[in-house]
Amino acid sequence: MRKIIVTKTETASSVAHKVLGIMDREVVLVIPKQSKVGSSLNNLHLLHREAEKAGKHLIVESVDEEVLAFAKLAGIASSHPFLGRASGLQDIVPRARNAPGEEPPRHFRAVKSKGVSPSEEVSLESEEENAEQEEVAIARAPSRARTAEARARVRHRMRAAFLAVLVAALLFAGVWATGAFFGTATVSVRLQAAPWEYQGVFIADAAAPAADPAQRMLPAEIFSLNRNLTQQFPATGTARVEEYAKGTVVIYNSYSSTPQTLVATTRFITQDGKVFRLVDRVVVPGALVRGGAITPATTTAAVVADKPGAEYNLASIAKLTIPAFRGSPKFNGFYGAMPGGTRGGYVGAKKVATAKDIEAAKVRIAEVLNASLDTLFEATKPEEFMIPDGARAIAVKKVAVSEATDTGGNFNVFGEATLTAPGFRRDDLTRMLVGYAEADRGSKNLMFRTLSLEAKMEKFDAPARRATVTVSARGVVAPVFSEEDFKASIAGLDVRAAQAAIGRIQGLAEGKISLWPFWVQDVPSDAGRITVAVE
Repeated sequence: MRKIIVTKTETASSVAHKVLGIMDREVVLVIPKQSKVGSSLNNLHLLHREAEKAGKHLIVESVDEEVLAFAKLAGIASSHPFLGRASGLQDIVPRARNAPGEEPPRHFRAVKSKGVSPSEEVSLESEEENAEQEEVAIARAPSRARTAEARARVRHRMRAAFLAVLVAALLFAGVWATGAFFGTATVSVRLQAAPWEYQGVFIADAAAPAADPAQRMLPAEIFSLNRNLTQQFPATGTARVEEYAKGTVVIYNSYSSTPQTLVATTRFITQDGKVFRLVDRVVVPGALVRGGAITPATTTAAVVADKPGAEYNLASIAKLTIPAFRGSPKFNGFYGAMPGGTRGGYVGAKKVATAKDIEAAKVRIAEVLNASLDTLFEATKPEEFMIPDGARAIAVKKVAVSEATDTGGNFNVFGEATLTAPGFRRDDLTRMLVGYAEADRGSKNLMFRTLSLEAKMEKFDAPARRATVTVSARGVVAPVFSEEDFKASIAGLDVRAAQAAIGRIQGLAEGKISLWPFWVQDVPSDAGRITVAVE
């Protein structure tokens, strides 16, 4: 089977030429709407006749109802590509043919093609003859044409009814799905509430095992933070100074596996005769001796130049000898190196820190430590704890000043401080205040709808880890009500049952529920789509 796609502008003769030019016995013509071929019943008669003469079975496929009706009248099987309808040939009145021996129509032309013998001719009538033959064919089957039109109208009405039912079903499904999957419920509740205020003195004690409302005792935590830092400060004085270059020496023992002690001030000499001395006593570990081979051991130590001045500021020094071992085997077995060189040697005028500079630097380092500890504590303190105003105590433990200035005329100050602060849990205090409020109002099962708290340090006994605190409270008390529990209790109920549940809320002053969309009559079963607003 072969398909031929007919264009809108093709003529019947052109299509017939294509049909006769292929080898397949079964040919499907795909005819579009508003095509030249499909606009005339006579054109389809012609195509059917020429296909039969060539021994071919012709089928018309189209979405155009008129083309399908014409194909049926012309005796051609037809089908709709989407609706799947097919028209058979059993009720078709065939077109009259020329009797044997009669002459063919006056106007024709021979179409020679693959599969058609040269002696076969395809008659292509003139437009006048086409019109006459179409009228004759329609006159021979008027009832069938009217029947086809009636059937087309019935099919159209059935399709319209089906589409209407489908749209209604989809609309209903959409409405249902909106309520089932996107519906929400909003509950507004106003409880009988009253303002309440309180002020009292409490004891926050780190040794207290639990809160004691009768004694106004709160379990306390004592928080502590340490901080140290080094800062540079500019020196404003000037003086003539003599400063000695300093560095770090790596000492090698390639002599024996026995450790060697070197006393403070032991000399190390460069090849050009510059002397550096050990600042402190040092023990050089013994070398590793294995199989007669010695692997040197090393240690490091601080050294200082033997004389002041910039000439002792040296770059990397590959080797230094120890003159104390000269003349003994140890001289070559013990030696040093300074890969980092030395620096700091200077003789001349230089910026120096005055007494005023040092005092100002000490005050400033204390201020910086205080601010740093305050910031650090604020960022790290547990959220569940209250720290009374004035409870933080900061003690500066150490301030060390290095009066030596660098090349920029700055000197260093090291400071260390500790922050100490007592605190207590907000929940412990709130539970105690609820009990006081219930006693004041003579009612049970109360809670704070709003509560603001202030705590002020009165006294802190650091050794006893005990603080005296004044607490001021201001809030609104109302009957206990849990939004989450109430959501769970009404989830999935119809609106009447939900309204009844609202009416049973303890201490209710006013309550209402609204559902969305408006046609929904049940509260969503998912509590996450329920909102409860409490006033």
